[in-house]
Amino acid sequence: MDFELREEKKADLETERHENRRLKVTDEEVLAEFSSFNAQIHKVSLKSRYFAWYSLMILLIVGLGLVYITSFAHLYENSDVVTPFSEHTKQRMMFFFFWAGTYSDDRDASYAAGVYPYYILMLLLIAERLAQLWIEQRFGCDAALIRKFKQVEKQDQYYRKLALEKRK
Repeated sequence: MDFELREEKKADLETERHENRRLKVTDEEVLAEFSSFNAQIHKVSLKSRYFAWYSLMILLIVGLGLVYITSFAHLYENSDVVTPFSEHTKQRMMFFFFWAGTYSDDRDASYAAGVYPYYILMLLLIAERLAQLWIEQRFGCDAALIRKFKQVEKQDQYYRKLALEKRK
């Protein structure tokens, strides 16, 4: 009986040692896992930024289209102009443009003054997309090309240093 208990304890100890050895992780494994985790986080953040950018760009284009149509809707707002729309339809259009945020009173400002915020937003969205492309792929400049640029810069610095030493 004692012999069987000792054998069981030895077997338990052996499996415990094996499990403990497996729990030890090298620094390289930790760094590889960490870099893999960072790459996944990077992809998820890029996808969410791209989705937000795409949604905002679509909304901006729709808004610019509505602003453009609003400028023509002012022509139909006057009652002395012959229109194919009834009075009720004209009021409904103006209400829709007002709630869409694109209605501008014709008496206050020009078309350009009503549109410039949209163009500013478009420029900012274009800048955001360029930033996303830079983060994603550096406009086609991968790590090997960056290493080559650094090597060329080091060679350039070395040759400049040699040229300065020759002048002295």
